[in-house]
Amino acid sequence: MAAVDEASRDERVPVLCRRLTAGIRSLAIEPDQEGKYSFLIASGSEYDVLERQRYYYYKKARVYMNQQKVTKIIFEYYRFSLMNMVRDTKTFTVTDPENQDLSGLDILYTSNTGETRRYRVGDLKKEDSRRSVVKQYISYLLTLVIKLELHKNKKIDVETVGIERTIQLGD
Repeated sequence: MAAVDEASRDERVPVLCRRLTAGIRSLAIEPDQEGKYSFLIASGSEYDVLERQRYYYYKKARVYMNQQKVTKIIFEYYRFSLMNMVRDTKTFTVTDPENQDLSGLDILYTSNTGETRRYRVGDLKKEDSRRSVVKQYISYLLTLVIKLELHKNKKIDVETVGIERTIQLGD
């Protein structure tokens, strides 16, 4: 049972959630009525050498907050092929974002071909599968946190330049 816990855990989660909360608070935007913030993490196209086709994709995050605390995080990865018109969507949903134990992380895979799979990290039998899904979730979370922190630092740099220019001009 200890192996299940180790493969489904990541000690960085509470720290990343605190950084995420701080990053969201630094933004000059308000959430919607549900307390939801939506972020586009990445978008573009990539060529798959094995399948010999171009895919268009996006990665989105929806972060729900209540009383200045993150209560739910949803990451969505969407991929579309113009060649065969197949749409794939993979969704990670965590309802206890500050918990190191990610065994409750819900993964939903859907495709317009009719394929649908839903599972939780804790239900996966192979330790490598659990570890792989947790790593992918942590990668998405870390990318979101870094993007928010870069935006915050860019905003601070712009403000600092404005203040320095004002001081130089004597205003």
